[in-house]
Amino acid sequence: MMLVNLMSVTELLLAELIFLFGLPKRNYFPLRLIAAVAAVELIGVASYFVEDVIMDYAVLMFLLLVIKIIFTIFFMMFCFKGSAWILVSACVGGVAVQHIGYQVSVLVTTLFFPQFTEGGQLDAGVYIVEMLSCAAVYIIFVFTFGIPLAKKHYYDYYDKRMIILSVIIVLVCTGIIRIYRDYAYAETEIVLCVCAYAITCNLLALFFMFFLYRFITLKNSYIVLRHIHEEEARQYENSKVNSKLLNIKCHDLKKYMHLLGNALPADEAGPLKEAIEIYGGTFNSGVEALDVIVNEKLVQCISKGIAFTLLGDGKIITFMSTIDIYSLFVNMIDNAMDAVEKLPEAEDRAISIVIEERGELVVINSVNYTNQTYSYEEGLPRTTKSNELGYHGYGLKSMQMIAEKYGGDIAVTVQDGVFSLSIYMLPSAAEENKTTGD
Repeated sequence: MMLVNLMSVTELLLAELIFLFGLPKRNYFPLRLIAAVAAVELIGVASYFVEDVIMDYAVLMFLLLVIKIIFTIFFMMFCFKGSAWILVSACVGGVAVQHIGYQVSVLVTTLFFPQFTEGGQLDAGVYIVEMLSCAAVYIIFVFTFGIPLAKKHYYDYYDKRMIILSVIIVLVCTGIIRIYRDYAYAETEIVLCVCAYAITCNLLALFFMFFLYRFITLKNSYIVLRHIHEEEARQYENSKVNSKLLNIKCHDLKKYMHLLGNALPADEAGPLKEAIEIYGGTFNSGVEALDVIVNEKLVQCISKGIAFTLLGDGKIITFMSTIDIYSLFVNMIDNAMDAVEKLPEAEDRAISIVIEERGELVVINSVNYTNQTYSYEEGLPRTTKSNELGYHGYGLKSMQMIAEKYGGDIAVTVQDGVFSLSIYMLPSAAEENKTTGD
């Protein structure tokens, strides 16, 4: 029946949109989508006439299904932006969902409405059951797959190997079912086994395609972050030693200049005093880790012509561990310096950090100008740095991990050329970490 073909391609299109709506749309998207839907429906009409000729050949019927899937992928490329791999994964995910919906309808019909398939003939009630079953399955997948994937930016984590494996699983499963397409009229036990097989295979494909690689990626990211944290701990110890040695040298220079008095020529005394002021460690909050990193970065900022200010009482953040303080501020300041040193106007090369209490929260806010355009990954700006060292792009993730450790989170806004990073933490969470041994 032509109605069956139209239902099939419509179900396929709707299932694909579950995975596609989180992707960026092309210009004139509504018109493009209308054109794509019309084209897909025409394919459904055309396939009706082709199936009349080849319906006794299971292999040809399977190839026809593959051709319809390929056409829908091209039509979705016409509507959505993204690489071919991303669109293939989304469309094949739609095929899997459509297949699951159909198998659920077969199960429901077999278990609750066997009268619809008596004598090997399809009753109109079958199509109603199929539509309702598919609708229920699609709604479930919208909330379990579609919305979460759009929010979590799955497509930043896709892997070609997982997509290929998933495509193979879906096509093999679909091909086997096509070969034995009359299973809906078989004994209940056989129907249950076939449906269970099909649903399991398609769920497995979805798992491989949308969750496994993401899980592996996130696990690897966590391992990298822990490694970076350990490296920063060693870096802190070195910075602390260097800071103490530098302070000793600056103290000795001050004594030397005092002893010389006016004997030192002005052209030598001026640069020497300036060097002492720069390297002598002018920031003193009483929190050693904060002092070490700020004084270290002050020197770098001065050498690059960057104005740097930090306001607030450092003792507010003493609930944090030493290495967390160092790691948080080194990443925060480094990111800000990378952004402002590229600015052409000298007055824009400035960094401002404020530490304050807001009720039970401790808030650290960093503000700087920027001329960069950011794309986002999981709500955070994606790095614009090269990845040749393997650690770029983890600064914000590291800060987020530290904030979450203390019951907080980070927020980033970029508006009118101003980059603002806010870190929220709960000091009370530090005590909970101690009790749990974290």
